[in-house]
Parts: sequence; C-alpha cells; structure tokens
Amino acid sequence: MLNPFQFAAQAEFESLALPHTPELLRFARRLSGDAAFAEDLVQETLLKAWHGFRRFERGTNFRAWL
Repeated sequence: MLNPFQFAAQAEFESLALPHTPELLRFARRLSGDAAFAEDLVQETLLKAWHGFRRFERGTNFRAWL
C-alpha cells in the first residue's frame, strides 16, 4: 500500500508522463520497427523515469527530462 507521499508522487508522475506516452510509442516504433518491442521500450523508459522521479526538478521541462 502506498503512503500519502508515495500516492501524491505517483499521481504527479502519471499526470506528467502519460501525455507523452503516444509520442514515446511513435518514436520507439520508428526506432525499432516493431510495435511489441516499442511498447516494451516505452514501458522500460517509464519505469526508469519513475525510479528517478525524485531527481526531477519541479518547474523544469518534464519532456526534456524524460
């Protein structure tokens, strides 16, 4: 179970990351040429971003950080 701080961080991450998912998928598909592999790449990208989210400086460009 998430504590209130973790829940807030997860909600913030999702609100910042989810709008970029379609663009990430398009980029990964162009890069890999394989839709299933592209989905795996995006999943790994978002997972690594979540693990490093505490280092994201609020107020800066999330897309560039991602």
